[in-house]
Amino acid sequence: MSCQNCYNGCSEIIPDRCIRYTGDNIPSLGIETGDSLSKIELSLSTFLISTLNGTGIHPTIDPDIICILVGRYLPTCEPLTIVDFVNALIKASCNLQEQIIEIDQTLATIEADYTVGCLAAVIPSSGTHAILQAVITKLCATSTTLTALALTLSTNYSSNGSELDAYIANYLANNSTGSTLISNKMVPYVAYPYFGTLTNFDANGVGISSTDWAKIYLCNGYLGKTPDMRGRVPVAATSGPGPAIVDPIVNPGGFNPAYNVGGSLYGVNSIILDATTVPNHSHTATAIATQIPHFHYEFATDSFGGTGLIASPLTYTSVSKGWNTSIAYVIEGNTVAATIGKTNTETPAITTSVTVAPTANGGNGHSNIQPSIACYFIMYIP
Repeated sequence: MSCQNCYNGCSEIIPDRCIRYTGDNIPSLGIETGDSLSKIELSLSTFLISTLNGTGIHPTIDPDIICILVGRYLPTCEPLTIVDFVNALIKASCNLQEQIIEIDQTLATIEADYTVGCLAAVIPSSGTHAILQAVITKLCATSTTLTALALTLSTNYSSNGSELDAYIANYLANNSTGSTLISNKMVPYVAYPYFGTLTNFDANGVGISSTDWAKIYLCNGYLGKTPDMRGRVPVAATSGPGPAIVDPIVNPGGFNPAYNVGGSLYGVNSIILDATTVPNHSHTATAIATQIPHFHYEFATDSFGGTGLIASPLTYTSVSKGWNTSIAYVIEGNTVAATIGKTNTETPAITTSVTVAPTANGGNGHSNIQPSIACYFIMYIP
């Protein structure tokens, strides 16, 4: 670079002020042709300082590649410097670090021992991935089993009534004695109500051994094998396992017997009430007595010289109890036939006694039977 009139006519030669730059403009550095050396020095110094501290570096970065986390920490004003980007990256990194720590803490909780139950190939301390894989495997196996079961149900069972009747008829027709034993459907020593016929039992109530009713007995007490339940209603025994305190309603004592298995028979079909069991009651009796006034007469002499009792005086005087000294006249036609003295008129006191007779019932009892339906009881005895 040649210098012509480099001092620019400066009377006081100061090189950095008098010397002028004659090269091309450098916009990025703020240098233009004709700038003094001092300005160029200042432009270079400013550029170097801004470059060193980053405030002068403005990188061009496509906004589409800046993630949300970094963009959260960038200033909203333009232009953005390298310092702005570095600060945003540092803050985003710190945020990620905090999230990682939190995730690690969560994983520490997740990775606690599991209750593996029916899961296979894992133990309580197995990792989350292993446990999850075991769950998936178990679910898939269960799904396969359920699918097979659904297929079996759809093939062998039907909700259609007519099809069910056909299946039962086919089963009964094609299964031989032995596989259809009634005892296969019964719990031993349990009495079952039975409303069928007795054609499969012998005269003693024992199931005929050549039929499906082998080892089935009527509960008629035969040979002591079964309880005799004829005409009886079963009731739970009050003895045996269970809480020590029995409900007061059925607690043995008073009217409640102690029900024992194989013990006495309890209850009767009819009850006769006596004086101790008839409820208190009363009878009302009414007695009516009627007083009939009557008269007493003495014998007198009639006009014909005879004597006799004047039983029907037609005229008399009598006003009170006691002997009356008045004269009574007996008239026959137009003649006084007789006279009577000492006529006694009296109304006597009457004493009435009333006896209430009991109502006869013949000593018969009343029914003590609850509403019932008759059936046989059968029992399977191995």
